Amino acid sequence: MTATDFKQKERAAQLSTTGVPTLFIVLHEVELDDCEAGDREVHDALGSHRVSDRREFFAIEPKRAVAALNELARAKTSASQSA
Repeated sequence: MTATDFKQKERAAQLSTTGVPTLFIVLHEVELDDCEAGDREVHDALGSHRVSDRREFFAIEPKRAVAALNELARAKTSASQSA
């Protein structure tokens, strides 16, 4: 099991204990067959919004992050249906 396989609330609780100033709130979720690949693709898509190259934090409006996640999920769904 990888970190991205956790249920969203469990993952938020885990991240909230890693020295961040506030609790993480689950805003949106998508279901993917391959969590690790999805995690990499989200990081690539949001890379220009990364706060630091060494941290997994992004400075982006929530609605733009949700749109990126939804686009990734749509692309994955379309790809799996046409395979």
